[in-house]
Amino acid sequence: MAMLKERMENTSFIVLGPSVYAVNVSGHMKTFFDRLAVWLHMMRLAGKAGVTVATTAGYGLVEVQNNLGMMMTSLGVKIAGTLGSYGSLPGHLYDLDGAQSDARTLVDAAYPHVTGERAVTTDEYPGEVFAVMRHKKWYGAERGWAVLARYRVSVTVRYADESIIDEFRRLLRRTWPGRTISSS
Repeated sequence: MAMLKERMENTSFIVLGPSVYAVNVSGHMKTFFDRLAVWLHMMRLAGKAGVTVATTAGYGLVEVQNNLGMMMTSLGVKIAGTLGSYGSLPGHLYDLDGAQSDARTLVDAAYPHVTGERAVTTDEYPGEVFAVMRHKKWYGAERGWAVLARYRVSVTVRYADESIIDEFRRLLRRTWPGRTISSS
């Protein structure tokens, strides 16, 4: 995993292309994303461009492309395009001409990013992802998910500014009036 992380950090362009199983990415790709969980919260690959590629014999292509897009955006990758096709065996795509046309379109969109001719620009989507993650944090605290909230406070003290911890404690006190929230 360390080698993959290092290569991803040192490249300017990322291609994700998992197999499609049961309307989802493969178990290997899911494990890969799970091991990048910290990077997802930090948008560690911001400034890089990438594409997603997937094929399936039946259903699940749209769902997998959406999942890959969400994960890449959460990593900070600007998606230059996607490629998806249907086929049951290697070399047997259901619409070969359409797949080749889509592939050429994707290459045309990706090529300037790969060569460095086109700089990676940001849009609103990473900010929206960050806002959702922030809302989920407060949503959980407001619902009284005490075990998670207590764990987050104890872990965060070492890394976060003290004012963030104080604000979190105030929120917990409003959530559980009359309960003692420790300052340590």
